Amino acid sequence: MLSLGEKGANINFNNDRAIVNLPDGTRIMITVHLGRLYTIDVQGKSPTVLVTQSKHGPASFDIWHQRLVHAGENTIREMKTKDLVDSMNTYGDLSMKGRCEDCIYGKHTTHPFNETRAREQETLERVHIDIWGPA
Repeated sequence: MLSLGEKGANINFNNDRAIVNLPDGTRIMITVHLGRLYTIDVQGKSPTVLVTQSKHGPASFDIWHQRLVHAGENTIREMKTKDLVDSMNTYGDLSMKGRCEDCIYGKHTTHPFNETRAREQETLERVHIDIWGPA
């Protein structure tokens, strides 16, 4: 809805629906509030498509791994071979071309700080200084 407004469309919200009109007054669509979403009420008419698709070509297995929130290789391969996802066009092998850097960093863990030190007893025995300054 926000993109339509940025393009100059007029959006009127009334009770459980939203009516979208072009600047010249032409009605584009009526949407019905259903839960937390607005669904398009086509009332038996063929809806006019007002969207475009920017990623319509096939993508590599690695790109699909990123698009599917870094899902496992076997999961993505099963989705492709069993046609569980519409328009999942791929090219090349159904395998990763190496390790995903984001997945590697995401699996890093922090080790506990178990090292115990004797508490300082004297004034200025340990001094912490911010040598970087404000960033």
